[in-house]
Amino acid sequence: MKLHLVALGVFGLAALAVGQSGHAYDIEQGRAPRYDATNPAPSRWELPAHWLDLAQGEVPHDRALTASFGASYDSSERIEYALLSYHWLFDYRDVWLHNAPPELKFKIELSAGARTNDEPRFMGSGSILAMYFLPRLATEHLQPYLEAGVGGIYTDFRREGQGLRWNFHPQLGIGTLIRGDGAPWLVALRFSHISNAGLAEDNAGINALSLAVGRYF
Repeated sequence: MKLHLVALGVFGLAALAVGQSGHAYDIEQGRAPRYDATNPAPSRWELPAHWLDLAQGEVPHDRALTASFGASYDSSERIEYALLSYHWLFDYRDVWLHNAPPELKFKIELSAGARTNDEPRFMGSGSILAMYFLPRLATEHLQPYLEAGVGGIYTDFRREGQGLRWNFHPQLGIGTLIRGDGAPWLVALRFSHISNAGLAEDNAGINALSLAVGRYF
């Protein structure tokens, strides 16, 4: 419980400190195709150099900080955890340099936190996700979306039958931006799976549900 309160406190102070920049989450801009016969898409050989620009912050993007709390639901050993996550959100077209719906986004996410029941133990992960906004369900203040992706995760603990501390981490979620004055907030429900994909003989997985609350800045 103390770790939950510490995570919320850090998140709250950070959220109060942020302002607004960028609009990668804006789906009303740039609906016309970026590439056509007169303006062909760049060669795939140009992607590595472009991704270097992305890593150096030269590609337009937004950033968000989130706090999430989750628990496993399918094993005899219940695992509860709290995470702080930082993610970068890009227009999908700005990452892969080809035409795509403006509702499609690309997210890079880093997370760190701890198991909060039993003995506290560290958790950390990195993921890439595709995020798709649902304009038909949007209102003046809500902008729903779906997201899915995969990454890697390290847990400083193992459930019974789990062979490795380093594992794969596929995720699937649904959420919404909450618009008001300033940068939008977000709320999301996410399903996640942790397993080693058969890299170790013991491969008991962990399935979990988590609730995340965050804000763009």
